[in-house]
Amino acid sequence: MPAEKARKGLKMKELEELTGESRATILFWVSQGLLPPPVKTSANMSWYDPRYPKLIEAIRLLQRRMNQSIADIREFVEQHGGPLALLTAREKIDDFLFGERSPMWDSMGREDLQKAAGIDSETLDRMLDLGILRPECPGEFDEGDLNAASKVKSLVSLGIPLEDLAFYGKAADSVARLEAEMVLREWRADPPEDLEKASQKAQRELSFARQYYFGRAFRREMERIVRRVDQPVEAVEQKGGKRG
Repeated sequence: MPAEKARKGLKMKELEELTGESRATILFWVSQGLLPPPVKTSANMSWYDPRYPKLIEAIRLLQRRMNQSIADIREFVEQHGGPLALLTAREKIDDFLFGERSPMWDSMGREDLQKAAGIDSETLDRMLDLGILRPECPGEFDEGDLNAASKVKSLVSLGIPLEDLAFYGKAADSVARLEAEMVLREWRADPPEDLEKASQKAQRELSFARQYYFGRAFRREMERIVRRVDQPVEAVEQKGGKRG
């Protein structure tokens, strides 16, 4: 009893139940420096910081929504003073996924975005009209908008029309509608008790699904493109060998 009263943390079993993560995964994240080490009170007893569930959620979000690797997250932790820095990151990611803000970045206005991306007002309006840029709030832009605008500008400078890049937004709309319909069918078959939690869960799961399906499909296409690009080079080399 005294030990229970004095404890200042969570047992591994409790942590697994609260987060849904396995013991192996949690211990791996500890070994990688993403989570603070537990307090060991005996050879077979360790107490984990009560903030572990929030830290684990931050790691999940960074991995699944922001496509951050273990190495990326470890670098962030090291640069910001330790694992507890993920608490702030988690708040910002939550705002982005379920609120009004984008992660790790303060919003900027039109003029700031134009200056940072090197685009004029007309180009920005065209990007918005075509759905190439999709700010969370009208007139406010974030890091994602800046990255998209900068990349689009570089493609346009190569002679690719803005209209040819509108497929991203159209594809996103199409996939999002199908995903929403699937979620609705799931909820009708098994009504959730808490709609807000169910919505957040659906967004996390579908974000992971997009990463899985789109990522693998894109890798296959890239392999095909690399083969096409390499083919002329190989042909030239073979011809050169024959000449020799």
